[in-house]
Amino acid sequence: IALGCIYTESKGYPREPAAHVAIRTVRRFLEKHKG
Repeated sequence: IALGCIYTESKGYPREPAAHVAIRTVRRFLEKHKG
């Protein structure tokens, strides 16, 4: 899975925390939708 944190810094949200949020969200989705 590849995710781009496009426009995060230009909108005032740091890139690294945005990546952590994205990864956590994908992980939770995959855990909920096993199969």
